[in-house]
Amino acid sequence: MPAARQRCERHICLLLLAALLVPARASEAIDLHDDPKPHEGNASHALPVTTTPPSTKPPAAILRSVAEEIKEELKDSKYQGVAALLAFCFGTVLVFNGDFSFKGIIACCVFVVVGITAMNEVNDWGHVARSVVGLEAGFVGAFAAYRGMDGMEVTVGAFLGVLAALRLLQFLNTFGVHFITDHRWMMLSFYTVFVAAGVLLFFRKKHLKLLALISAAIGGAFCTSALAFAVTDLAKKGYLAFLTNALPALQPQGGTWVDFFDMLWSPEAPALGLFAGSKYNPVVEGRVYSIDRMADVGLWLIFFVVGSAVQLRRLRPAAVEDESRKPLLGELPR
Repeated sequence: MPAARQRCERHICLLLLAALLVPARASEAIDLHDDPKPHEGNASHALPVTTTPPSTKPPAAILRSVAEEIKEELKDSKYQGVAALLAFCFGTVLVFNGDFSFKGIIACCVFVVVGITAMNEVNDWGHVARSVVGLEAGFVGAFAAYRGMDGMEVTVGAFLGVLAALRLLQFLNTFGVHFITDHRWMMLSFYTVFVAAGVLLFFRKKHLKLLALISAAIGGAFCTSALAFAVTDLAKKGYLAFLTNALPALQPQGGTWVDFFDMLWSPEAPALGLFAGSKYNPVVEGRVYSIDRMADVGLWLIFFVVGSAVQLRRLRPAAVEDESRKPLLGELPR
């Protein structure tokens, strides 16, 4: 029982971190100085080109590496059913309560970071003592973050502002627009504007509507992939005999829960599910369209629409009573 409990807790932590790093897993390493040659016409204002030491990585590359480690860890797990169940439960919370999920992810990340840092400080205390210290420090850090969630959200807003500025600069550089990166004060002003916008957005709680849409989309992907994995696994084990009898050419192709999750986000991911590789998939102009992929995307869209509608309705201000319908002299005494 203790071993099973530890595996469940491990899956929960991995899923929480995976939800935070979903945008990072598809991102590319950001390098604003891809061209080793200085840009012509701005030699006097050009920033010095520096080479990054081999031992260091940009933040985007670090996040992508962590996301890949989490992905591989979940793929190698022997308890894919447990992972899918936890993914469905966590996805349901994301679909219907993005603000709570967002705060929970922040608190869990603080718990992990503070706990690991504390454990590294007492390496020579033994495994049990290190674990106790890590849990205590992690809980204190998570509780402090939860109590000061407004400040944590503002910090996240600043971080997201920096990421947005980086992505936009990369986009501009791709099209040969280098006037921002070629001038130090221009770049500083550019980052300042995005950081200030992110801080202001979170400080005034204007991010809640956007958060509702994003959490509904990510949560819908978690729920859809978990259901697709469960149905395919049941079919492979012979629990859906009525379906295989009605469609004898079915040869369900399964995989890990992560494989089904990837199928939603990446068109290049192989199609898995009940109809994968079967003759029932429609062919249009020589191209095979996967019924499983279309069904999963449709279910994902349903989760997104329902979840975002519920969350946006909850964010609406309470209806204000019409003052014109009130009696001028108030209620008459009885």
